[in-house]
Order: sequence, then C-alpha cells, then structure tokens
Amino acid sequence: KANSAKGAKGKRKENGPRAGGGGGGMKQRVAATVVCGAAAVMLVAQVRSGWHRMDQSGNFFFESYAKAVLGPLPRESLVLINYDQQWTSARYHQVCEGYAPNVTILNLAMMTFAWWKHKRSLYEGVVEWPGTHYTKENTEPWAEGGFTFEELVVANYRHFPGGIYLGGQLSYDDAKWKEAFEVVPFGMINRVMQRGEALMG
Repeated sequence: KANSAKGAKGKRKENGPRAGGGGGGMKQRVAATVVCGAAAVMLVAQVRSGWHRMDQSGNFFFESYAKAVLGPLPRESLVLINYDQQWTSARYHQVCEGYAPNVTILNLAMMTFAWWKHKRSLYEGVVEWPGTHYTKENTEPWAEGGFTFEELVVANYRHFPGGIYLGGQLSYDDAKWKEAFEVVPFGMINRVMQRGEALMG
C-alpha cells in the first residue's frame, strides 16, 4: 500500500507540470490567434483607406501614349526607338493588343549587342540588314561586320513606303547620317528624311 501511495503521488507530480504546460500552450495559441486577427483587421483597414487613391483601373496613360506614337503612322512604316517608355508601351500594345500591326518597331539599344545577329531572322523579308549589329562608324566592331545608323537607314529607306521614324536619340554619334539625312517632327516622334527631300503627305 505504501508503495502504491508513493506511485500515485509520483504520477500526480508528473502530471502536474504537464497540465500546466498544456495551459501555457493554449495561451500561446490564443495569443497567436489574437495577433493574426489584429494584423488582418489592420490590413483590411489599410486597403480600404488607400483603395481609391491607389486604384489604377482607370489609368490609360500608357495606352494613350502608345497610340499617340503609333496611331498617326502610315502602313508599312519602320519605327526605330531608343527610349524605354516608347518602346515598352508601343511594343506591348502591338504584340499584346494587336495595335498597328502593319508598322515594324525596332529597339536601337538592343541592336547594339553582338547577339543581335541571331535575332535578325525574326525580321526576315521585312528589314534589310547591312551588317550584324548596330555600332559606331570607324570602330573595330564596324570593321568586323557591324553597321551604322546611316547604313541601316540607307538599306531600308525605299523598302518602307510609309517612311522611317525615329523615337529618342541615337546610341552613337554618326557624322555621315547627319550629312545625308535630317529629322522632321511627326507627332510624338520624328520622320527621317533625306536632306532636301520634300515631305509629302
């Protein structure tokens, strides 16, 4: 009997801390639930307070900009862009929205990389390439097969009945280009014209 009493007492001692630990675990779970609930309430309140201010569902500036650039262009035009916002807006609306499908858009900055020679096939039968990639005149890359802006324009000037247009600045200074061509404002961008040539239409 004495041994039985000791055993029962030992069990009560063992069970005591466990019971207390269980209560502590419950408190932790309750606290975690309260914290998560409070965080959710704060998140909802923050979203509701800033929803109208941050709502961009009626923002059509990007679309309007792309259409302002491409909209006035004639069919069978070539647009050479060297300005990020023009490129991303125009390219997105052409590829994803099907806007101005009869206009060819090229990114001048991308054409400055040597790997561009592997991308020329994407425009096969559309663009005439006078070399591997766009580079500066009288440089080693040019001597090894690259082309200047002037050479690109000359190769395609009669190939695009709608004209050639430039958005942004050239990546490299080009003396021959300046001697042979000029730019005429055309909407949001410029039309490339041979010097002395009358602007028709």
